[in-house]
Amino acid sequence: MKIKRVLTTTCLVLLVVCSLVYAESKGYLDGQEEARKDIKSGESKYMLYGQPQAHDQLLSEILKKEYKITLVVVGGCTVAEAARDRADGYNKVILDYLREKSKKDIIKEAEDKARKQWEREHAKAEPDASANAAPPRR
Repeated sequence: MKIKRVLTTTCLVLLVVCSLVYAESKGYLDGQEEARKDIKSGESKYMLYGQPQAHDQLLSEILKKEYKITLVVVGGCTVAEAARDRADGYNKVILDYLREKSKKDIIKEAEDKARKQWEREHAKAEPDASANAAPPRR
């Protein structure tokens, strides 16, 4: 009787764990599939989440103008796991594609450029602006 209860409990725990892993993996895989479709159609996005940065608007403009990449904010400081997983899956495929195509990290390059531009623009107004700039997300 005790063995039956232990086995039943173990099976239930495994079922719950497996369903949670599947849910996260499904979001990730859905994001990857979306990215592949976008690449085929000639469209690229970069999905962003996390603490908003002062230079996010500049990053969006640089990505759009210089690289034809649309910045999509999927969440701020808190983001649903499903949205995060989907964004991570999407970004994995897109970043691999962009690195292969350009032989450089376009997103990091654009983010560095946006941060430096923001610091230059705000250093004129506030001499300490670069000291107050947020650290990079990555």
